[in-house]
Amino acid sequence: MKKTIQVTYYECPVCGYNHTDRQKVYKHFTSHPIKVNEIVYCKICGAGWNVKARGKEAAIRKAEECFQKHQEEGNIDEVATEAFFLSHGAFGYVRKVET
Repeated sequence: MKKTIQVTYYECPVCGYNHTDRQKVYKHFTSHPIKVNEIVYCKICGAGWNVKARGKEAAIRKAEECFQKHQEEGNIDEVATEAFFLSHGAFGYVRKVET
C-alpha cells in the first residue's frame, strides 16, 4: 500500500479553473474572450488616452489638443525626435537633415 499519492493539476491562468487533464484546461483557457483596449495617441509625443475611460470622442479630442499644444509651442520636431528614440520608433519621427 502506498503512503502518498501525487496528482498534477493544470490551472487556467485567467480564472483559476483547474483539472488533471491538461487538454481540458487548455480548451477551457482558449474559450475566454479576448480583452480589447483602445487607446488614442498623440502622434508627436506618444501620450495616450483610453477610450473606455473617456469615450472615443473625448479621447480623440484630447489627443488632438495635445498635438495642437505642440504646434503652438513650436517644438514639434524636438518632441517628436525624443519620442521616436524613447519609444523605439513607435511614436514621433526624425527629420532627415541634408548636409
